[in-house]
Amino acid sequence: MADRPGRAPDGSITLPGPAAWPLSVTAVNDVTPRMRRIELGSPALAAFQYLPGQDVALAFSKDDGTSVRRRYTIRRFDRNRALLTIDVVLHGDGPAVRWARAVRPGVSIDAIGPRGKITLVNDADPRMRRIELGSPALAAFQYLPGQDVALAFSKDDGTSVRRRYTIRRFDRNRALLTIDVVLHGDGPAVRWARAVRPGVSIDAIGPRGKITLVNDADWHLFAGDATAVPGAFAMMETLPEDVPAHAFLLVDGPEERQPFTGEASHRTIAWRYETSQMTESSGLVAAVTAADLPEGQGHAYVAGEVALVSALKAALLDRGWSADRVSAKAYWNRGRANAGHGEPELRAS
Repeated sequence: MADRPGRAPDGSITLPGPAAWPLSVTAVNDVTPRMRRIELGSPALAAFQYLPGQDVALAFSKDDGTSVRRRYTIRRFDRNRALLTIDVVLHGDGPAVRWARAVRPGVSIDAIGPRGKITLVNDADPRMRRIELGSPALAAFQYLPGQDVALAFSKDDGTSVRRRYTIRRFDRNRALLTIDVVLHGDGPAVRWARAVRPGVSIDAIGPRGKITLVNDADWHLFAGDATAVPGAFAMMETLPEDVPAHAFLLVDGPEERQPFTGEASHRTIAWRYETSQMTESSGLVAAVTAADLPEGQGHAYVAGEVALVSALKAALLDRGWSADRVSAKAYWNRGRANAGHGEPELRAS
């Protein structure tokens, strides 16, 4: 599926608030033969900023990996029980109606909540665009370093395609989060990132992702290409000062080296330079294979292009690491656009 530029309403971005994602269906019944009442719950709804007459946008996944949204007025809201209720008219045969006819308690669905604004855009390096997003709802954002946010780019046919970005920084007091976008390729996210300015709008869902710091590790290893830098730095900066961390990072050249702003006494960062157009990144794999690593129980976090992630994981396993000590995540696949839900079509082995 060819990528197209994303479009969204002017003036604001939709950011996840306390009740943004996910919601779980808790009850289903029929108000009339043609009206289905669906109750949705989440513990975060206790902090939901609700006014009568507001609606909630639900995201329905399609077979091709894209999603379509439908908005429903909130029929009831119960803060004490952390529940909201919507009524769905059962006419037609669209994805929302098919979902409503079949849905049962226990099913989860993405919901897109309160609105915010892009507040700042600058360059972290010549090929990395840093974008700051703000919303009052972020004061209740449930975030762990290493998690990501999915940006949704709307298409002309009303569907959307998502791209996921690790949260580089999160400031709860200022209700801001920052993402870094690597400017390679010509997909919708890159075109948007090159052109975006404060006030430009986009939808976001999060936080997402299961790869976060393993707190009981004696030390930490981070390895990957340029797309791994935001997550590696975000996690390294939050580690206790006395916990060692070592990063092996692949970028195109010295101009892409970013300064590490956290406590540096127990941190090392080894940069490797290879063009992102190369089909293999053996230099980074060799560096990890030959590295003199600390004693004790370490944990590795590996991220980047599919083939590179597979090779790095294999190198660590060959060194005697157990699989449960390696958290691996492929972000992209060389020569192939990610699927509509934001994940690479091919997975790392």
